[in-house]
Amino acid sequence: MLYSVWERKYFDRLEDAVAYGKAFAEKKAVEQARQNGAVRIDVVINHEDIYAQANQIENDIYIQSHIEAIATERPEWERCEEDERFFVDTRDRGL
Repeated sequence: MLYSVWERKYFDRLEDAVAYGKAFAEKKAVEQARQNGAVRIDVVINHEDIYAQANQIENDIYIQSHIEAIATERPEWERCEEDERFFVDTRDRGL
């Protein structure tokens, strides 16, 4: 079962749930970033499967997957670099 603030959805296979979860998380991260005024958005997706140890065997019991999408926007100074007026030639001023 995929569980998020926005929805709950059932899957027969873990791989299908993870693929859907990653795509959904990315979509929501971009959506929220745009709502906050971001234009050039980069998204980083983190995925971790969590297992419990039982009977001294590692990764014996699957517990859950944690999927996180973080949307960032390029800093203002980086966007300004594309504008040729951003660079100042200091050679003429002896700086």
